[in-house]
Amino acid sequence: MTSYRIEELSKPKPSVRMFFDIIYGVSRCQALEAGILTGIFDFLSDWISAEGVAEKLGSHQKNTGDFLDALASMKLVEKNKGLYRNTAISSAFLRKDFPGYLGEFILSQAKMINMSSPEKIRHMVMHGPPEQPADTVDSEKFWGDMAKHYVNYMQSGIARYQLELIREIPELSNPRKILDLGGGPGLTAIALAGEYPDSSVTVFEQPPVAEVVNMMAEKYGVSSRVRGTGGNYITDAIGEGYDLIFASFTLNYARKCLVDMMVKIRNALTPGGIFVSVADGLTCERTCPSEYVVPMLSMVLADHVEGFDMGEVAAAMSEAGLEVLRSLEVESPYGPVVVDIGKRVDS
Repeated sequence: MTSYRIEELSKPKPSVRMFFDIIYGVSRCQALEAGILTGIFDFLSDWISAEGVAEKLGSHQKNTGDFLDALASMKLVEKNKGLYRNTAISSAFLRKDFPGYLGEFILSQAKMINMSSPEKIRHMVMHGPPEQPADTVDSEKFWGDMAKHYVNYMQSGIARYQLELIREIPELSNPRKILDLGGGPGLTAIALAGEYPDSSVTVFEQPPVAEVVNMMAEKYGVSSRVRGTGGNYITDAIGEGYDLIFASFTLNYARKCLVDMMVKIRNALTPGGIFVSVADGLTCERTCPSEYVVPMLSMVLADHVEGFDMGEVAAAMSEAGLEVLRSLEVESPYGPVVVDIGKRVDS
């Protein structure tokens, strides 16, 4: 039988608050996902009681009130004198009848980040990456489905943010031929076409994603200047003569052959052409920023993708013969990022 010493109870110990903060984070994610799945935000455009929401939703009255209180504590819902309504961010992004609805995107992101249970994570730590089923992040179908969810996300301000990064490059002057490498559903490419009216923009993506690009270009009326090209940019030719190549959070998939990829990018640029990379940059011996290290854990353990060390992209650009103009650490809507800007300079 274990014996205890009473004086141990009075000794100072480290606070365990951090563990609860981690646990509470999981609960908050679950509550957000449940709110999207129930569609409860659709009934909160104006002040309404929990009873009124339950009647419209066909839900349990008391539990609906308790759930609304939880959403209010997360600042997703306001509560005043027993009535509830959406906060501004929920009105903008969590109502299905609004064009900026991000519910499906949030659910898909949560599923991808939480793709592995604690037991699966333990198994990968003990035994290494598993064999990959057909519907994982390595499959074209997965990314084709994700691209559709990304449309509203990119429209929520992300395409505008990426356009502003490019617009602020003084060395870039009216590019006429642009490549968006791994550019998702094409909203940044469409924004670039709007910014540079004389340009043509190619989005090189997996075939199902390229189809989404072409659909969105048609909807925005720029299909004559923006097109999606399907393929694997690591193994396939990506074209040549580009004045600007842009790559945002995609080169991680080419980390194992990064210098070779940079050589391909350099050769695809016209002399004087500009390459812009937006990516993560891990520091503190690959333990920071936590915004990337922790969410990427399941994918890293499964050998889907790896984060970049700070300075790694710029070093590969230089080794491939690109002149590194500058590397910037900036804040973005999705966390801290590293923007590396290079130029093809032929001697």
